[in-house]
Amino acid sequence: MEAQRVDALTGMHNFLVSMPETLSGQHRKDALTTTIKGYWIDTCCAVDTRKWETAVEPDGETMLIVEQYPNKKSAETGHAKWVQLLTDQPGFPLKDIDLWGINALSGTE
Repeated sequence: MEAQRVDALTGMHNFLVSMPETLSGQHRKDALTTTIKGYWIDTCCAVDTRKWETAVEPDGETMLIVEQYPNKKSAETGHAKWVQLLTDQPGFPLKDIDLWGINALSGTE
């Protein structure tokens, strides 16, 4: 699935509106989380974009959103793909898909 960007104001609005859900942990009830050597891999339906996405956080580095999915089934498949990829190829170059368009604005894309 091609990543569907959310402008930063909409993303922030969605995040703030979802605070009760976020604080209760409800948005994480279907989350998939795997820790493998050097990586934390997390897939959930994000409150800011309302899309399923996989984030990867290499040890000691910034979390990156690496893929977005149209539904939970695709997200489960995508999560398994990232776990296998990073197990087989530690050090695989990760790229943030820049869902809020911030990298594009800052010229770091």
